[in-house]
Amino acid sequence: MTRKNRRLRIAANTLRKSSGVGGAFRQLAGNSTAAVVSEADANKNQNVRRLSEEILENIDGALTGKEMMQKAESEGLTEGSYAEKLLSVDSDSPAGSSNLPFDGAFDLYNEEAGDSLGLNAGPYTVSSFAPVNMYAKLAKENNKQAPVALPGKASNKVPVTVLTAKHFDFCPTTSLTSEIEVFANLIPSYEFSRCVPFLDIQFFTATKAFSNGRPLSISLARALVGNKSVAGELGTQQLARDGSESSALNSNGTKRHNSSFGMEMFTLPQTYTPLRNSERVVPLLDPFRPFMSITSFDVSVVPAAGLMEKKKAKLSIILHDRSRLHEIAELIRPENYGTNELLIEYGWSHPDKSGRNVYGSFLNAMRQKEKFAVVNSSFSMGNNGEVNIDLDLFAKGNLHSERTSIFQSKNLQDSGKTIGKITSKIRGILKDRAKGKMRKDISAFVSLDEGLMSNSTVFIPDKVAELLTNFEKEASQVDLLEKDKSIVLKALKDLRVESQKFVTKKKQIIETFITELMENTVDPFLPKNDALGKMADDATELSTVKNAMFISVGKLFTNFVARPLASTGNFSEVQLMFYGFSSQSGFQGDNVLFPLGRYSIDEFPINKSEFVDAINFMIQNSGGTNISISTFMSWVIKNFIQYPFSPLSDPTPPEDVYAAITEKGRTLDTDDKSVKEKLKELTKSFRAPKIQVMFETLPKIGQAGETVQDADSASILRVHVYDNHNGRQAAFAKMLSAGSDTLDTIKGLNKNLSKSYNKDEKAALAKQLEKISSAGGSLVKKAKSEDGPSKNEWILSISFNDLKKVIRQGYPTITYGAEGSIITSARFASIQSSGYKNVQLKRFGKDPSRTAKGTQPNGLPLQVQPADASLTMLGCPIIRYAQHFFVDFGTGTSVDDVYYVKTVNHRITPGSFTTSVSLYNRNADGQFESFLATLNKAQKLVEGSEDKSNTTG
Repeated sequence: MTRKNRRLRIAANTLRKSSGVGGAFRQLAGNSTAAVVSEADANKNQNVRRLSEEILENIDGALTGKEMMQKAESEGLTEGSYAEKLLSVDSDSPAGSSNLPFDGAFDLYNEEAGDSLGLNAGPYTVSSFAPVNMYAKLAKENNKQAPVALPGKASNKVPVTVLTAKHFDFCPTTSLTSEIEVFANLIPSYEFSRCVPFLDIQFFTATKAFSNGRPLSISLARALVGNKSVAGELGTQQLARDGSESSALNSNGTKRHNSSFGMEMFTLPQTYTPLRNSERVVPLLDPFRPFMSITSFDVSVVPAAGLMEKKKAKLSIILHDRSRLHEIAELIRPENYGTNELLIEYGWSHPDKSGRNVYGSFLNAMRQKEKFAVVNSSFSMGNNGEVNIDLDLFAKGNLHSERTSIFQSKNLQDSGKTIGKITSKIRGILKDRAKGKMRKDISAFVSLDEGLMSNSTVFIPDKVAELLTNFEKEASQVDLLEKDKSIVLKALKDLRVESQKFVTKKKQIIETFITELMENTVDPFLPKNDALGKMADDATELSTVKNAMFISVGKLFTNFVARPLASTGNFSEVQLMFYGFSSQSGFQGDNVLFPLGRYSIDEFPINKSEFVDAINFMIQNSGGTNISISTFMSWVIKNFIQYPFSPLSDPTPPEDVYAAITEKGRTLDTDDKSVKEKLKELTKSFRAPKIQVMFETLPKIGQAGETVQDADSASILRVHVYDNHNGRQAAFAKMLSAGSDTLDTIKGLNKNLSKSYNKDEKAALAKQLEKISSAGGSLVKKAKSEDGPSKNEWILSISFNDLKKVIRQGYPTITYGAEGSIITSARFASIQSSGYKNVQLKRFGKDPSRTAKGTQPNGLPLQVQPADASLTMLGCPIIRYAQHFFVDFGTGTSVDDVYYVKTVNHRITPGSFTTSVSLYNRNADGQFESFLATLNKAQKLVEGSEDKSNTTG
């Protein structure tokens, strides 16, 4: 474990064992056993936790794929029996030292033979299922003017790594949540009063440090001497930094970064007076002014289209002397935006760095690192001669996911542009000739214009021919074109020819990737069980892969996401990380043989023919191959992974519903209502997986013999694909809902978990039920039946406050208004939904009673409309999108619930660092009732079972 990452864990563990803020008062009050923070970290599978801290949660940066393999082997996490150690954990010993993650929970695919790790990944390399040369073949067959379709030299050198993780303790939704809980509840205000915001920025530029012995890029040397030659001044030359040898490469093999500078440019003292020599381009107005200062740094994280995290930032700078604006050209010239890169680290700085103050050690270690690119700059000059500069930054991964296409073909792109020009020309003539005429007199013009507006028409030759034929039939209206008649008719014929060329080129591209991906390369991701049977086995062998009906999401994303991103030359390595589906995703119920929760997202199968149809549609819709990676990923997630009747689903697919109805002698036209009712019934228990995508670009974690500059210059892009409902919080959600499947008891929960692939989740739930039971004998009761107590059916009978205590013991909690809390303000607002309002209108007046305490008559918390929450707190640099917390507002209502982070905003100014987050009710996206709403039904069952036991003796 690297130094800062290790300090954070040690300090956090020390603080967890302390009595915490206000500990002495709790001791005096006789409440010394009250836990200050949860036991979530201790409850984790400890081997998985160690791996997560090194790979997923490492605050120092990222390991390369090969270093991941070496780390797993050095930690002893790679040996053992699959049957004995597959994610199992003894409920009496959650730490489970015998659990070895790479014996079933993880698979690591690397480029080099021998570097892959895991039961499935062992025999394969990334190139065995994602060939590097596929894009070269596409380009060769479709664009003879260029040797490759994407910047190709870099693609051969930039490695791709794929990591799949099924364990729920290894997931972005729970990463660093235990450390955030410590930060939110255990740091005294006195220690915060001693802190100041920490901000460190490293700029990497493509501009060379020197040109003909003269300083060229931004550096201390240029700030001192301007453009004066320093060829013989070794001391001055040391004031400028060259680019690192580990820099990413351009497509021509040259280094992408040739110089760098950091905070020294913003902290220069006024005594660092620049020389006023005659060789300066512009004379200095005031040499005694400082060079530059940073006034603020803002980071915002928001979801885009509901699927992807978008992270952007704004850096505000003051240049104190306008005459030196030309010296910072790298920051304001648009030509430099594409090559500039910023490594930004932010957090807190505590004065105690000796290690004897655990609070200081924790705060100094809790800092966030990430790489950004400059996308725009704006500046304005004030009356005092200063220039205010705002740099708009975008996280590198997000930026290139929108700018990079899944594949490119210049010929096809040119054909699409030609079709667009012809279409515009025809529509322009029609518009001019239609002026002043009645619509009924130009109906042919209208029909033709509407047809030309649709890509589903202009890119299909037969439909273009149909447009031409129908238009020619209206001879009287065609004559209205007068002298433009021949031009329009010829253009329509040209359009038909070009659309035929487009279809031919598109067919060639699709045939090429079908041959490469579906016939010439294996697919190690498809799940090997009865859900797909032999079809998954066929995909793992080259000789039979052609026979496989399905292709996996893991293989598709590696070829159409990771490889194109690697080929851009902007990254030193691209890593795809797939996580498991939540046990709450997919179809629920006793009859589901293959619950989605047993699979990871990379294993999800897609019918090959359906995927080919999808590619056809996307190419046609885009008018070429300019399909961005973000568009491609969103399309696959929405149309395949979230579709209820996927190949992994057990319920009857729609076509079988239609077949069953027609077999009974009924027609679809007359029995359409029955079909809809049947489909509605089938999807009633389906909960769509909430798939999220997160891009982050991190510096490399330095290894022995590697300089800090080399490690910082390297950029490792990680693409996380995960289910937002996955994570250890799933067990608590099920406990709170008292069995969300049946809405009555925990019976459905126990049955679901007994079949769960992830046995650690079952153990987590069992431990919480035991804690509830030990908290008071009557808090958990077995449901009564005619034959006596049920063997596996439990009913919750617990006060709201007691239930919250149990949750706080096992799950990361943020408490508003508590001693030591970092929250400065909190707001919550009800979720407005017409559907929910209709439900409440139907309930209106049926049961308005409540007690004087404000609770319901059964003692359960007052149920209110689900709410979103927003918190403002002292700066928390490691809080991230999609992290889950139990938030206790102390309202005594169902607002005290489990939430996940929806948006994050950090703001750092001199002396101030604040964070604002918006929280989304975890269950609001799938149902309107809170987790605690079902406790009403549980309470009624308790009363019913007690009455029955009294009457039956």
